[in-house]
Amino acid sequence: MSDEDNEDLPSILFNDNSKKSGDFSMPSADILASQRAREHECMQELQDLRSQFEKLDYKGQLVRQASNSSGSESEASLTTAVEALHVEQFVQHAVLAPTPNTLLHALLGAPILQAYDLSLLNYSALLLETNDKELILNTLNQIILDIRQCIKRGNQSENLLQDEDTIVLCCWLCASSMWNGPQPCGSTAVLSELLKVAAPAVVETVAGALTTALQEPHALVEASDAVWGHTSGQRCLAGRLLAAAMDALVPSSDSLASPSLTLSVVCGRLRCVWRELNAEERHAALMVAGRVAVHAEPEISDLKALRDLLALSMQAPALPFRHSPDYLRIQVAASRLQILFEVNNLPTIDS
Repeated sequence: MSDEDNEDLPSILFNDNSKKSGDFSMPSADILASQRAREHECMQELQDLRSQFEKLDYKGQLVRQASNSSGSESEASLTTAVEALHVEQFVQHAVLAPTPNTLLHALLGAPILQAYDLSLLNYSALLLETNDKELILNTLNQIILDIRQCIKRGNQSENLLQDEDTIVLCCWLCASSMWNGPQPCGSTAVLSELLKVAAPAVVETVAGALTTALQEPHALVEASDAVWGHTSGQRCLAGRLLAAAMDALVPSSDSLASPSLTLSVVCGRLRCVWRELNAEERHAALMVAGRVAVHAEPEISDLKALRDLLALSMQAPALPFRHSPDYLRIQVAASRLQILFEVNNLPTIDS
């Protein structure tokens, strides 16, 4: 074992006064406490990473289930597209996601939620202010377990969750699955279970709360990823969030009233304002277009509209900016969409 391998190990001191007896003295209590603290910190970091990758893996499971149920080649290709888009979103998560308290306080201030019991949101905000990672994660995970029990009993006709409870829980679960901080394990899966049985009015209220609390397009896209699924409630909520992201990029009076955006409409509106968008907004615009393409099962005409948008996005800027990180990030996102949807293989002349 090299000296470098021994750097982090507590030293064992030989007692020179009693060499013949072979006695050894243990490290001091301070050294042992420091080592234990470091070990605890590493374990917490590992748990955080597991929680993040669980969310990513669950999203992949959702789209794989859809592909397996139909067995069609087109569904399988869409599955690949969704998984690739979620990988991109995961890489961006740590930089772009809002902090827990920012998100919770935004939800607490949402006018549409003021009629409900928001004690869970208030308690979570206070909990996160303690900055005690072990306490926070243990408590958040226990909340998830409690929600699971309520859902299980509800499936057994005990009906423990009323609509107002479901609204607050859906908001909390969505927030906890996307904020940039300690995340409970399984929040996305539990959110999916709630949305599967949620009444349309519940979905509308949750959509109103989230679109009010989440102002940034990237955050709205992340929330859309968290809620997306194959039931009508999941699709409706994801559509509303994508429509809100679109409205943040290209303000329109009727975007939220028509959450089922078509890819042609999205790409057409984005092309009209593309040159007015900054680099961050352009990247968000490509994220929105890609997800609408996945959710909408686009026709050839829709894919041509996507091709035109991607061609515009890949036009080289002025020379000083061609090697900037922002431009390269947009190039990577556009290239990925071109490959996923094979838009460069479409006919160039309409028949």
